[in-house]
Amino acid sequence: MFIKKMKKLFALFALAGAFVACQPEEIETAFEVKDAVVRINVSIRDVNTGADAVGAVLTADPYHVENNVVTITGTPSISATDVELKVSYEGAEYTQTVHVNALAAAGEAEYSAYMVVGKPMSEVEITIETADPVTVVGKPEYPEDERLSHEYSHNGIDWWFYNDNAFAMGFNVDYKVKTGATVSGVEVSNDMYADVVNSYANALNVGASYKGASAHFVAPAYSLFVVWTIDSGTTTGYTVLADGTPVGSFDVTTYGTTINFDMVEDPYGHGHGHSHGYEENAGGGIVIGE
Repeated sequence: MFIKKMKKLFALFALAGAFVACQPEEIETAFEVKDAVVRINVSIRDVNTGADAVGAVLTADPYHVENNVVTITGTPSISATDVELKVSYEGAEYTQTVHVNALAAAGEAEYSAYMVVGKPMSEVEITIETADPVTVVGKPEYPEDERLSHEYSHNGIDWWFYNDNAFAMGFNVDYKVKTGATVSGVEVSNDMYADVVNSYANALNVGASYKGASAHFVAPAYSLFVVWTIDSGTTTGYTVLADGTPVGSFDVTTYGTTINFDMVEDPYGHGHGHSHGYEENAGGGIVIGE
């Protein structure tokens, strides 16, 4: 059940003429929700300098990679999947698995991933082991925008909008994406390898911050719709080993943000009569693995 609240200014940017010639039945057939998109921003850092690893080459088959950004495009939604990142650097190969949560059609997600490459300056073999990651998904946030008025309540959410005319409406939503990585709980069990352990921890401890982003959505004629964002943080335990013996450990938390879109087509019967939503999206999350 939809409950109309006090009406406010509701000024979206209409896609003028997009469906002018369509009858109501044709509007439903013509409208398609856009494909979901996930972007994984990969930072590749040299363990010895803590700076970007110049010359490192990233691949993530079968997904598109450009400027160390992995892009996954839905058809139209994206199922939960594991993405294997591969990096070639100074003659060595490095791999890391990133878990991407399911994302409904029209949603967008942006995550951070960090890889440390290169060989520490040590006479023994230094390796890294990672524990199973734990993801914490935050509460939904509903972006404020002077162009959008929150007129309707549904399913306990007071943030639904109504496109009450025969034209599809396109609009941009400005929001914040949480990015970066933080390191906590650094422990060194063998002081001989303190510099090695700290070099890994320092390379990954880039800090967390927010950056501005904008997403574009289209609401069909006579549809109710809602937009919301979800931040997430995924913590992974790292263990540093020297010739197979643990010498230190720390936790790394990486961050991401998902913006989601849900709608109900023509709930008041302007010629369509059926509705659908996109509740399967579980929000964002990034997993740093081996």
